Amino acid sequence: MWTRRNVLSAAAGACVLPALAPLTPARADESLGALAAAKGITYGSQIRGKWLGTNAAYTQMMEAELRCAVSTQVMWDTIEPQQGNLKYDAAAMEFSWAKAHNMAAYGHALLWEPHVPRWFGNVADPKKVLVDHITATCKRFPEVDTWYVVNEGIRPKDGRDDGLRTSVFLDTVGPDYMEIAFHAAREAAPHAKLLYNETQTEYSSPAYLQTRKYVLEMLDGFAKRNVPIDAVGLQSHLSVRQSHNFKANLFAEFLKEISDHGLEIYLTELDVSDVGAPGDIAQRDTVVASTYRTYLDVALQNTSVKTLITWGLTDADSWISRVQESKFRRPDGLTPRPLLYDAKYVRKPAYEAVAQALINATPR
Repeated sequence: MWTRRNVLSAAAGACVLPALAPLTPARADESLGALAAAKGITYGSQIRGKWLGTNAAYTQMMEAELRCAVSTQVMWDTIEPQQGNLKYDAAAMEFSWAKAHNMAAYGHALLWEPHVPRWFGNVADPKKVLVDHITATCKRFPEVDTWYVVNEGIRPKDGRDDGLRTSVFLDTVGPDYMEIAFHAAREAAPHAKLLYNETQTEYSSPAYLQTRKYVLEMLDGFAKRNVPIDAVGLQSHLSVRQSHNFKANLFAEFLKEISDHGLEIYLTELDVSDVGAPGDIAQRDTVVASTYRTYLDVALQNTSVKTLITWGLTDADSWISRVQESKFRRPDGLTPRPLLYDAKYVRKPAYEAVAQALINATPR
């Protein structure tokens, strides 16, 4: 087990974070799922079906920790790479596994620009095809408890007055494509929670503040037009290098503005990029843990935050380790350590930080 010490500035480029209260390690028999449930929060993770049942350590870890499981096998280009050629098996397996282990099932995502099949841009009636896709997918998986209906629909740098991301949906269906998608999902999945999911809302740098602004304006419009949305997902891809831009009061105000719309809030893809943290593993893990804790201690004060999802549990399965973007590459070339377990499935200080944040969370 670890102790919190003043090592945050021990290496060049390390980010100095505020001191936190001493951490009381969770007992070994208290999973994150159980700790969260005790406060009325659902804890879960993205799952990787190809490892379930074949990787014993991974499978046991997921079974022990989770109360909800997120499948990304329902993205449009995955289930329908060629029009009319439907491939549901991978998603079906992951949802079946979740239900067999008494977990809620979440589907990510019905619409996301990078994962729209190429053929969609050439269809004669794009609105009908979009609605048919959502309808068929939701009806095929009635066991799904929450649908990520639209993922990352806002991107201020694209320069539109409404902040919408330029996309094939915008070009072919129009700026009301999100509204159309939510209505189609509600009709096809009347008992599921419907979620809008967005990235880059956590910090108070100008670009992130712009995203917050457009999210709130979108929610205002949805409320006026009775769009059937239940929750807003904040991806929560955190970064040690960005930690100085985390302003607790401004983030708390943003969460309140969402909850004042009568919506639930989900933290949907939580992890931490360790670029900017020391190379020494003990020091680096402490900085990453503090980044988790600082964020969650603010977020979990808002009782509309109902779900906490980490984007994986083990460093061996982190997208941060796989992507080629330079912003995720450490200058020292070391392998990132962004999640709660290391690549050998050993709990890290980040695990204890998340556990303590859940213990301290305001009950729902």
